[in-house]
Amino acid sequence: MKENSLRKIKILACVGLLLLTIVSLGMGIKKSIYCSTDFQWDSVKVLSMKVDPYVASGDPTNEYYSMYEEYYDRLEANQFPSLLWLLIPYTIFEPDIAKVVWMLSNLIFLGGTIIVLRKTIWKNMEHIDFLLVVLALLASSPIRNQIFLGQHSIFSIFFVFLAIYFMNKNETLSGIMLAVSYFKYSLTAPIMLFFLYKKKWKPVIVSGVIHVVLSLFSAIWLQRNVFDMMLAPVRQASWLSSSGFADVAAILSMFGFKGSAGTIVTVVVFIALAIWCLTTKNTNEYQVLIVLIMWSLIFMYHRKYDYFVLIIPFAAAISSELGINYSNKNVGCVWRILLIILTTGLFFVDGFIDPLTVFGSKLMMVFGASIYEDFYSGFNILMIVILYALLVLTCLGKKNENKIEVR
Repeated sequence: MKENSLRKIKILACVGLLLLTIVSLGMGIKKSIYCSTDFQWDSVKVLSMKVDPYVASGDPTNEYYSMYEEYYDRLEANQFPSLLWLLIPYTIFEPDIAKVVWMLSNLIFLGGTIIVLRKTIWKNMEHIDFLLVVLALLASSPIRNQIFLGQHSIFSIFFVFLAIYFMNKNETLSGIMLAVSYFKYSLTAPIMLFFLYKKKWKPVIVSGVIHVVLSLFSAIWLQRNVFDMMLAPVRQASWLSSSGFADVAAILSMFGFKGSAGTIVTVVVFIALAIWCLTTKNTNEYQVLIVLIMWSLIFMYHRKYDYFVLIIPFAAAISSELGINYSNKNVGCVWRILLIILTTGLFFVDGFIDPLTVFGSKLMMVFGASIYEDFYSGFNILMIVILYALLVLTCLGKKNENKIEVR
């Protein structure tokens, strides 16, 4: 009887999420046609013309700085050249057409991600659980904003899980997919450590060689010192370092610690995670993957539109086939409840076009600006506390065997 009731609740949730999916994706697609400014088409275009995008993006007087501002605001090259080359095919289109093509590509990458996840880490999920999780992903505001803004996280996540899919089938192909996934390295680099955990060296080496070769080619192409060229996008993106949501740099900036403090912590934690992946005896591969995803959100710069990756641990909270076991059942229950609260909160209340922002002016008129701002700040702090608490609880889970295998 209890199982039937739970199934009915899940069915009703699916119906509600289906309606939200139609509205949310529709909004994202519509806005992307006019407002997709994060695509970096302009950076790739000037690179293809043998113009140094890092010099141009740092100089408002440069003739290329505002050449495409009608479509992409100002030139802002904050990506490594070895990765920018991946977007070269899109430069055959004019900017307004390229936005539409990129939006359609993101939808394809999103569908591909769902398929790959179903064939790997979600292969044992019941159909109703899988449908519920997929609809929660598609209806989420981070996915809407990824499509709306023209971000690259969906693209990168698709290829990192494609690399995991090919990990045991074709390690060379897996390495190529892993190399592509580095486009949003702040999201996928920690997940890449899963290959160290699996002792799969070839994909990691192949992905590294690809970027070394492309970096050397880029240095020759731009006639620039390769080391200086690799530091250029880091300098360009440095102003973002304290504007994340729950990452270390953002937290430190709240307490007045700015500058290199966040970078130092990031490097130290990344090295510590690499050592942990190489030495851990944990046989629950899904638990290891969840830990890496949550560390990615915590110690590297992210805004809320990247938090759609929480769908991975959220699936574990929904499906008994994926859940992490605890010696104390009450702790396991708290873990599931917190995961659902966190994911629901960050999925449906996002900092760009969420209900609080859309109706914020009306709420401020009713409650006053200070109360509205205090409520929103309180919501963010609560989500941050839950995120860090969940990381601790996830690490405390029992080390049961659970292998991720391709179907």
